[in-house]
Amino acid sequence: MGGVRLGGIAVVLTQYVPLVGTSGGNNAIYTLSQSPGQDPTQRTTPTANNVIGPVLYPPDGSKILFSHTGNLIEIAANGSPGDEVMIWDGSTGVTGFTYSPDGSTILFTISDAGTRHNLYTIPADGTDQSGNEVSIYADGSSRQVCGAHYNFDGSRIAFDVLLSATSIGVWVCDADGTNAAQQATTVTAFSQIQFDQPITAWMNLSSRIAWNDGPLSAPVWKTMLDDGTSVVTLATLASGDGRPIWHTWFQDDTFISRVKSSDQSIHKVAASGVGDSLLITPSSAATSSSPRQYGGRIYWQSSPDIWSCLEDGTDERNETGASAVSFSLL
Repeated sequence: MGGVRLGGIAVVLTQYVPLVGTSGGNNAIYTLSQSPGQDPTQRTTPTANNVIGPVLYPPDGSKILFSHTGNLIEIAANGSPGDEVMIWDGSTGVTGFTYSPDGSTILFTISDAGTRHNLYTIPADGTDQSGNEVSIYADGSSRQVCGAHYNFDGSRIAFDVLLSATSIGVWVCDADGTNAAQQATTVTAFSQIQFDQPITAWMNLSSRIAWNDGPLSAPVWKTMLDDGTSVVTLATLASGDGRPIWHTWFQDDTFISRVKSSDQSIHKVAASGVGDSLLITPSSAATSSSPRQYGGRIYWQSSPDIWSCLEDGTDERNETGASAVSFSLL
């Protein structure tokens, strides 16, 4: 597994790309390697339940965390069906989760019909399962909390709080839950919220956050420092053009990628706020509004396949090829 050094910080290039594959009504986790495409490998036992996630273990991508039936489950990125390990066995479904940058802690959110609209952590080794969670943030009005993610060094957490049926607050707190403060408010609609995907997205190497400052019918992508200052407008996009998420940032934070809904081309939006340019017009139309960046390549979904190219738009390839399995990026 290779690596590069950017701004004095070592960045390990991910060896695997996690996917969910669906066949015959069952779902399983698959991986793609960074070698040339058409090598999806099944890693977990198929299940009829919806699979949420998967997310990679930082910094080396050696493990995959996912959820179904309300539990958090881990599998080695090179594991085999049957090797899954239970990490959290709660009776209430998780709505979003991620590893800390050092891989020692799992951050996750719960939202149910009661009052547990909270943000929690547990050790990543699964030693403290249901009942021993550490509360990081509990909303006093029992409003739903979602989309939590650590910043690049694990010192800060950004998350979203559903303030009403038409607005979401972007919040930031320290890793232990202290100094929680709302930094921005964005107009939205409840139906637009994907609780397993953050609406905010930290840069890879700094404490700047990208967020969608508006409804998906008229998204405006912006970035700000984690104290809410130094706001930069990246682009005003069209309906359906998506939202910034964790894996849309290029490795060096210079660009964030998106799909242009009108023609399914993939664009890169400059982090400086001075440009939105064409990256590639895919041979097979993209269908996912948020491309993913893994190990120097951009991945997108063109059902039932996954395609990719380099960050400069070259070397386009079908990663999954002819298969009875329908693959998706989550």
